[in-house]
Amino acid sequence: MSEISAQQYQTMLDGLAGCYAANDLNLLARQMMKLVNTLVPGVHLSYNELDINGAAASTVCSDATLERRAGDYLPAFEQHMGDHP
Repeated sequence: MSEISAQQYQTMLDGLAGCYAANDLNLLARQMMKLVNTLVPGVHLSYNELDINGAAASTVCSDATLERRAGDYLPAFEQHMGDHP
């Protein structure tokens, strides 16, 4: 297992402080994605919530364009959520 640098540790602490400061769930999801993307860079990042009983889904994406496109697919996804493992 490799050790993290002091800079990586500080980045993680700063990101966690942002998560704790979030005053609603949407902002918390965005802060968590920002932190994860800082520590483990990626092209696209999303946070998804599924309410199987209510047949509703929501998504927050790291990219606004991707988030708008994902919103277009939510109704179809919600129709088949019962099939989700």
